[in-house]
Amino acid sequence: TCQERYHTNPMRILDCKSPIDQELVKDAPMMLDYLCDDCREAFEDLKKNLDAFGIEYVVNPKIVRGLDYYTKTAFEFVTTKIGAQGTVCGGGRYDGLVEEVGGPSTPGVGWGMGKERILMTSEACGFEIPKPEGTEVFIAFMGDKA
Repeated sequence: TCQERYHTNPMRILDCKSPIDQELVKDAPMMLDYLCDDCREAFEDLKKNLDAFGIEYVVNPKIVRGLDYYTKTAFEFVTTKIGAQGTVCGGGRYDGLVEEVGGPSTPGVGWGMGKERILMTSEACGFEIPKPEGTEVFIAFMGDKA
């Protein structure tokens, strides 16, 4: 799989979980060493804001999530409580994505999250999801006459 990724999206080889492939890229240059001035400033500001709010984080210089369209920031929320597939949420800034597909300049931030992983993580942390209460009233109609 990692070798296939190398041909379709070379950056993804940096994210490969195979020990053999990890050994091949262990001396690859770190993206953080090649940030433009604006990107470095935005990254430092982001870290200062996270620190100011007391939000813990780990800088992963090998994250490659969506780097073909994310700009400046990519992130993942990861847990060790649900096994090897521990990414619960991931996303980033995509300042040029809308423009790239023919739309107007529309800076933004996006993310994706799997409800199954949220439920698994919640359960693993001992959080009980309340059972919905039964329906007390249900009103339905069909057509304009109703």
